[in-house]
Amino acid sequence: MTDPKKQHWIDRWNRLKPSPKRKMKPESLYVPHYVGGYRFGNQHIYHVQLNLTYKPNWFHRTMMRLCFGLYWHNL
Repeated sequence: MTDPKKQHWIDRWNRLKPSPKRKMKPESLYVPHYVGGYRFGNQHIYHVQLNLTYKPNWFHRTMMRLCFGLYWHNL
């Protein structure tokens, strides 16, 4: 007989193991369609871009440019 504390952790570990019945199917995965994003940095080659799946309205894009200096770039 094992210690109850050890058995508790063994049970938790067994619940974390992947089940062979639950395999991820490729049709359940999808890649979102990005329309553009805000760029951090002003370099043309090296930059970080936060992409979105929708284009914000003109007021939101303008306020992001005025307040944070982020410009919207279409993909």
